[in-house]
Amino acid sequence: MVLRSVLAGVIVVALKGMLMQITAVWKFWKLSKMDAVVWVATFLTVVFISIDIGLLIGIIMSLITILILGFKPYTCLLGSVPKTDLYLDIDRYKGVNGILIIILF
Repeated sequence: MVLRSVLAGVIVVALKGMLMQITAVWKFWKLSKMDAVVWVATFLTVVFISIDIGLLIGIIMSLITILILGFKPYTCLLGSVPKTDLYLDIDRYKGVNGILIIILF
């Protein structure tokens, strides 16, 4: 009984760094919800099933995320910044003049 408690304590201390990364989920969620879902699914699979399957799930979900994001790229209308050679997104930056339309083939 005492041996199991000591072993459990050793495992918890060894995994402390990994368990402290749970607070990083909020940062991932704010940056990209899809990346946060991949992170949580991989984490839970590693913890509750096994490391090999968890890593496989993480790789597969990451590839699916890349495919999904590849079908819908970020697009925007660009406007020129006065007295410069810069072109910025009209929706994000105020004070840009005109619209530059770029057609990519």
